[in-house]
Amino acid sequence: MQSNWAKVSTFDKKLKGFVKKDRLYFAADITLNIQKKENGFKIIAVAPYD
Repeated sequence: MQSNWAKVSTFDKKLKGFVKKDRLYFAADITLNIQKKENGFKIIAVAPYD
């Protein structure tokens, strides 16, 4: 059984609590660093929530 609540906190952990998942807003996204190589492209870094 999955909960509709997510545990959240501030970055410094001074504030903690729970919020309904449908009320969450994500202001960040995944960032990929890609380099062109001789035979195509290569992912060199992944930054989740950059």
